[in-house]
Amino acid sequence: MMKATAMLLLSGLPILGAACAAPAVRIVQEQVRAYNARDLEWFAGLYAPNAAIHNLITGEVVGQGESYFRERYGQRFTTCPDLHATIHRRIAFGDYVIDYEEVVRKKADPTVQAVAIYRVAAGKIADVWFAFDHDVNMDAAHDAQRAFAQHERAVRGRDLTQYQDTFAAEAQILSFPDGRVLRRTRDEIMAEVRPLMEGDESFDWKIADQNVFGNLVINLERQRIGRASRWTNRVVIYEFAESRIRRCWVLSDDR
Repeated sequence: MMKATAMLLLSGLPILGAACAAPAVRIVQEQVRAYNARDLEWFAGLYAPNAAIHNLITGEVVGQGESYFRERYGQRFTTCPDLHATIHRRIAFGDYVIDYEEVVRKKADPTVQAVAIYRVAAGKIADVWFAFDHDVNMDAAHDAQRAFAQHERAVRGRDLTQYQDTFAAEAQILSFPDGRVLRRTRDEIMAEVRPLMEGDESFDWKIADQNVFGNLVINLERQRIGRASRWTNRVVIYEFAESRIRRCWVLSDDR
């Protein structure tokens, strides 16, 4: 069955081409190898000249351009002799690769955990969005999983009351990567989803992959409404606060 959060987002989404994810995965994996080798020339050469790093949670551009990357990572490669990134989970989606990373900088220090979303264009990494362990509530992973399960049950049961209760009053739906706000409140979300939830039209929804990072639940989803012959594929990033969805970022590929 289809995720109701996604049902209401069939229009106004950034649409990706149907390109295979394999080339993007190869580029991202090569930059992991260059990072672990602490090879600045190799690493920097995998990024576009105007590549940018973004904070996923705030939307802030943290840094941009070749000189920024060389300064940031040149210093890290020099000062962190134990530097090593391990990828625990990866979701590939067209030109986007989403990694759950754990990084050792110095063996005596705690590891750093992060979700990194890479966008590859013309054979180079053009953008990276990071959410580090200090950006999210890492202790809320179990609560986020439980809250998402409640949301899922509401969709599958077409239970509007329960569905509404899974959103915060000021919940927002945003497009990714531009951050454009598509729905500003729970009331706007409910106004759009109600006709489908109450109607007779069938819908299918599948979770192809899932990554839980603190209070973030990141899904690779497939959906189909009514008699449509094609599935819509999308990445949906759910941000939970106090057991309710506060924000959703949606990246869609209309196949």
